[in-house]
Amino acid sequence: MSTNQPPQRKRKVGEVTPTAGEVTPTAAEEGKTYYVLEEGKYVPVKKVGGGSYVSPPACESDEDVDPVLETEYYRQIRESGGFDLNMSIPNGSMLPFKCSDDDRDEIAICAKLGLHWYNFQRGSNFQLLRLEKYNSILTGLCTYYITADAMDPASDSRFVFQTCVTRCSCMTFEDFRIETEVCRIKPETQDAEDEGDCQWNYEAIDDFYKGDLKWLPDDALVQSKDKHQQYYEVQDSDIRENDWLSLYAEYAFFPLWENSLTKLKFGVPLEITNVVVQTHEAMESKDKLKAGNAIFYISFRDRAQTEDHRAVVRRTTDGVLGHLSLAVKCPV
Repeated sequence: MSTNQPPQRKRKVGEVTPTAGEVTPTAAEEGKTYYVLEEGKYVPVKKVGGGSYVSPPACESDEDVDPVLETEYYRQIRESGGFDLNMSIPNGSMLPFKCSDDDRDEIAICAKLGLHWYNFQRGSNFQLLRLEKYNSILTGLCTYYITADAMDPASDSRFVFQTCVTRCSCMTFEDFRIETEVCRIKPETQDAEDEGDCQWNYEAIDDFYKGDLKWLPDDALVQSKDKHQQYYEVQDSDIRENDWLSLYAEYAFFPLWENSLTKLKFGVPLEITNVVVQTHEAMESKDKLKAGNAIFYISFRDRAQTEDHRAVVRRTTDGVLGHLSLAVKCPV
């Protein structure tokens, strides 16, 4: 054995917290890889003499995975719709994580957008209290199954909110884009019917909401009457009544922070200076904010008021409950 190998960490059997479905290894199975709960996550271990476990350097193949725990892994994913998972296995498609204390990172923005869309479609006003956990799948795209605590201010009742959000591969004309597939209150039973848990129907989206994201034309608000009906210049009172517009500005600000052009946590809260909404849906001017498919041209400043920013945010939906797509471009 090479002397350059790092020492193996030992765990006492008494330190392992057994859970439902976990199998305690016997002496006859010594040397086989098992998974034990440590700091909220299952980790690979091998049993050695003296009643201890050690961490193996790595699992070489799927054959190293205890079949009982592998079955438990996929059962948790299947029965919870991907939201409740407290273990990981080699080559497993999903990994569980605890949320950080930073409430303005990517996971937090995704959770807020999921809850916003739940409220938007149902006319509720639920508020996010605390991020609890998320499970992620990385397969070219990055999909998050997020669990959070939320509340209804009207009744002061609290509940668990769940949303599935995918960070999509951006087109050349986009800086950032996410899609939600599930926005729901956690079902009371495992077999409760999911709402919105189905694939996107991109054919249902009008071609007008596809293609380049360009800034508002200078003469957009003074064009012909027919053209003018597409646009509405949002009033200050509308911005105050629809706080999700600030969330859209924060969402647009995120790529700037991620690209190190500025720091998100030092830039928020943002000050919105102007918003124009454009939609092909036939509705009165002020009601255009309620259009499921719309384009928002948002001008805003960071908290220090050192920079002015512009963002084009395109909101689309295929009409399925829980489905929201938000694409953003920040013109330079």
